[in-house]
Amino acid sequence: MNGARLQHLLELHFDGGMAEAERQEMEGLLREHPEARTAYWKAAEWHALFRQWGEETTGRQAAEKMLQEVTVPAPPVARRSRKLTLLALATLGAVVAACLLLGPLWFAPPVATVVQESDAVWSPAGLVPEPGSAMKRGTLILEKGSAVVSLSQGASLVLEGPARIRIDRANRIELQEGRLRARVPTQAHGFTVITPHFTVVDLGTEFGCQVLPDGSGEVHVMEGSVEVRPRDAQFTPKTLNVHQALRIRPEGATAIASEPARFLGQEQFALERRTRQEAQFAAWRTASRELAANASTLLHLDFETGSDTRLMNRANPVHAGAEAIIQGCRWTQGRWTGKGGLEFSSPEDRLRITVNGTYPAMTLITWIKSADLASRQHLLAPSGDYRPGEMDWIINSDGTWGIGVHLSTAGDPARNWRVTLAPAGLTPGRWHMLSAVLDTPARKASLYLDGVLVTEGFLEGRTPLSLGSLVIGNSDRHRTLRPNFRGRMDELSAHSIALPAAEIRLLYEAGHP
Repeated sequence: MNGARLQHLLELHFDGGMAEAERQEMEGLLREHPEARTAYWKAAEWHALFRQWGEETTGRQAAEKMLQEVTVPAPPVARRSRKLTLLALATLGAVVAACLLLGPLWFAPPVATVVQESDAVWSPAGLVPEPGSAMKRGTLILEKGSAVVSLSQGASLVLEGPARIRIDRANRIELQEGRLRARVPTQAHGFTVITPHFTVVDLGTEFGCQVLPDGSGEVHVMEGSVEVRPRDAQFTPKTLNVHQALRIRPEGATAIASEPARFLGQEQFALERRTRQEAQFAAWRTASRELAANASTLLHLDFETGSDTRLMNRANPVHAGAEAIIQGCRWTQGRWTGKGGLEFSSPEDRLRITVNGTYPAMTLITWIKSADLASRQHLLAPSGDYRPGEMDWIINSDGTWGIGVHLSTAGDPARNWRVTLAPAGLTPGRWHMLSAVLDTPARKASLYLDGVLVTEGFLEGRTPLSLGSLVIGNSDRHRTLRPNFRGRMDELSAHSIALPAAEIRLLYEAGHP
C-alpha cells in the first residue's frame, strides 16, 4: 500500500474536494488494508478536534465581544427589562451561530504566496495579494503577464495569463483555464492539479499543464513522473515519465510529443522579467527627459539626480526654488532596480519646494507606493498657506484619494475647499500613478489612476491655481489632524496646462514597473 497516496486521498476526503474516481480508490484501500482503516480513523479524529477548536474559539471570541458591546439600561418596569434582555440574547445567539458556521473559514491558514509577477494584470486587482504577502484559499484570475506562486507545502508554479486557478489547500489547486509549470520538491510530493476533465498527481517531478476554454488540455513532463487520471471514465489512469506528454479531450487521451519550451520555467521567467524591466526603465528615461523639456512643465522631480538633502527640479526652464529640500526621507529603490526613490516613514519626513506663479489650469502627476492605509486620512501634499487656489492631495484608508482646492479666505480658511474624490483603487504595496487635471475655465477636475480616468468633479469658481510653498509627505500645520504619508515616492511633476487624457495614458505606459 502506498502510504503517501493514502494520506493524499484522506486529505481530499476530509477537505470535501474528492472526485468520484478518487473516492472509489480510497474505499478499495480501506477494504483491503487494516492499516488504511487505522489511518482513516486517526485522520477523522484530528479533523474533528481541529474543527471543534475552531468553532469553540470563534464562538467564544464572538460571544465575549458581543457581551462587551450589548448594554441594556435598567428600565423602571421589570417586564420591559426582560424583553430587552431576551432581545439582546437572541441577537447574541444569532451572532454566535454565524460565527460557528464561518469559524473554519476565519481560521483557515495561509496556503500560498504570490512571489513575483511580470507585467501581470489581475482581475479584480484589489483581491490579489501584493508579491510577498501570504494568501488564504481563493481564486486568482491573471488576465495577462506571468507570476510565480508558491504553495505553503513547497510546490512552486509559474502561471501564464490569461489563466484562472483556485487554490483551496497547501498542496492542491484547480486549474480552470490557462497554463502553468509546476516544480515540486520532495516535501510536496503528491501535489495535485485538478482540471475540468482530468487530474494530475505529482510523483516527484516538474511538469507543465494547460487547460483550454473548452476544458480539454495537455500535460508535459520535464522531470520525474506524474499520474494523469480522468475526472470521468473517458480513459484509464496513465503514468507519464520525463519527455512524455498527453493531450486530453472529452472523448479520450492521446500521446503527443513533449514540448517543454511551451511552458515558462522559473529561470526563463526571471530572465524575461529582468529584460522587460530594463527595457521599461530605458523607455521611462526617454519619456522623462521629454516631459522635463516640455514648456508647460513647472516641476519635475525624477528622483534620479540629487543628494542626501537636495533633489533637483529637472523642469526646463528651471523655475524659482529649483531644488527640493529633503528632510528626514531615506533614499531607497524606486520602481526598478537601480532607480531611486524616497521613503517617507515618520512625521518628520518631507520634501519642500517652492513653485511660483498662478495658472488657470494645472496637472499634477506622481508615482507612489503606500506602505499602509491604516489611518482614516493621509495628506500626500498639503497646501502651505490656505491661500485661494492652493491644493491638498489626500489619501483615505478605504483606498479612495482626491484633491481639494482652496476657494476663498472668507470664514474658516480650513473649511473652504472643493474636494474631488476618486473611488477606491489604491492598494498598499503597489506602485500607482496618480494624476489630477484641474481646469478652472472648464470648471472641471479630472482624476486618473494608473492612466485611466476614474472620476470627474465640478470645480467651483475661477480662482487661479497655485502650488506656492509645497510640502510633500507631511506638514506641521496638519500634524494634529491627520497623519503623514507612509510609503515611497518616485517621480513628481506639475504642469501649467490641463494635459489631455491620451498624454496621461502615454506617461503611464512609459512609467509603470
